[in-house]
Amino acid sequence: MREIKFRAWHNRFKEMKYNPSIWGSSRGGIDELNTMLSNMQDDDKFILMQYTGVKDDDEKDIYEGDIIEYTYNRDTMETATYTEVVEWEENSNGVGFGINVNQMKKIIGNIYENPELI
Repeated sequence: MREIKFRAWHNRFKEMKYNPSIWGSSRGGIDELNTMLSNMQDDDKFILMQYTGVKDDDEKDIYEGDIIEYTYNRDTMETATYTEVVEWEENSNGVGFGINVNQMKKIIGNIYENPELI
């Protein structure tokens, strides 16, 4: 089962927050997440991003909004490196984040702290 985690970009302070307990009670769990989400719905100072359930090659959690670099081996034995923003996808293959867990991948930044990488 995939671990459910979130992070949020704070627009006013221009920083990423990884620990939901900074917004809510110290009780944790579903109550804290519900409080955090309801507080954010009407507040544009936070942009919420979900953990994909996938780690990069350095064992770092990959979240929505991360910019990853991945290597793709073609049938011709050529290797190509690509940069991509992690986004939720809905297409004919289903829904998900579209990250191939078998490819070599590394987080090189995110769209809020490193927009120049896009």
